[in-house]
Amino acid sequence: MPPSPERQRRSHPLVGLLKVSFLAVLLLLFCSSIVNNNVFQDIWNGPKNVSFIVLGILVYFFAVGVGLLRWHFLVRALGIPIPFKETLRIGILTLFVSMLPMTALLGGDIFKAWMLSKFCKGKGAESAATILVDRFVGLFALFLFVTIASLAAGFHRIDDPLLRRLCTATFGVTIGFAVAAVLLLVCSPRIVQTVYLGAARLPWAGPFLARLAAALQRYRGKFGILAIAFSIGFLIQTLLTLSLHLFGSALFETFHGFRQNLAIIPLALGTIFIPISVGPLEIVLDWLYASTPLPDGTPGKSGVGLIVALGFRFYVLCLAGCGFLYYLLCTPSSSKAALRETLQEAAASTDGGENE
Repeated sequence: MPPSPERQRRSHPLVGLLKVSFLAVLLLLFCSSIVNNNVFQDIWNGPKNVSFIVLGILVYFFAVGVGLLRWHFLVRALGIPIPFKETLRIGILTLFVSMLPMTALLGGDIFKAWMLSKFCKGKGAESAATILVDRFVGLFALFLFVTIASLAAGFHRIDDPLLRRLCTATFGVTIGFAVAAVLLLVCSPRIVQTVYLGAARLPWAGPFLARLAAALQRYRGKFGILAIAFSIGFLIQTLLTLSLHLFGSALFETFHGFRQNLAIIPLALGTIFIPISVGPLEIVLDWLYASTPLPDGTPGKSGVGLIVALGFRFYVLCLAGCGFLYYLLCTPSSSKAALRETLQEAAASTDGGENE
């Protein structure tokens, strides 16, 4: 099927040139910030602990595995009989394909839902529901975690109006998630039925949305599973913080304390949901480290956050590399052909509203 005019406009070479130029400018700014603040010199002259970096990679891998375990619980809660081995396979392949240029616009969540729907034929709406609930629970846990951690670290007492406003905004978002969760769990069945019937009447996507609403409705009776998934979110944020805290401690002789990082790192990692490959994480993390005093009271230094952000990118590449090896060594030829077909179908489903 030929691409729609909208897709042709999106793929215009000028758009690609602008994207590359934007990323190049960001990269130059990052490098100049690191050079001007002698961050590389501090790393070069200071002690380095390679074992901390290796341990940080292992902790990051474990955090990703715990995240897949949470999604597995949510999938099984809808009665989809998927073994954890298959959940792990889908998660690893998702990390691998999300690094490919052909899937840059696809998104890991869309591919993961697509792979799950391939495993359980006829349950595309249920697959999408598991992703939506997983994201909602994960983001709710993230903002509540950051709110508690920022209060414990004393961020509200730091003499930086912007940082204090950010803490207030984080608290407001947490309250918003809490209100939304309560409303979704305790709202009247009549309201749910009205939404269900309204979705079913919509043209084109009505049947799918009706099945999606029905799948989401089933989670209302799974409070125990939702509570476990929410608790796992706290564990994931703690593990991710520990992994990057180990990376920073391995390179910098003087680094922010773990209690401070419990607020800094999860808040910055929340920016990875912004659909820009590079930039938001690096900018926010560097600003947070520069705005937060070190445990001994000395000011933070600009450029440290950029190095830690590079550490996170390094962790992701290591895990994607493991996914690539898994794809080469553990995936049969027939499954590779099916995977290529799945990528093509999933990418086509995002082109200009040409979904089936």
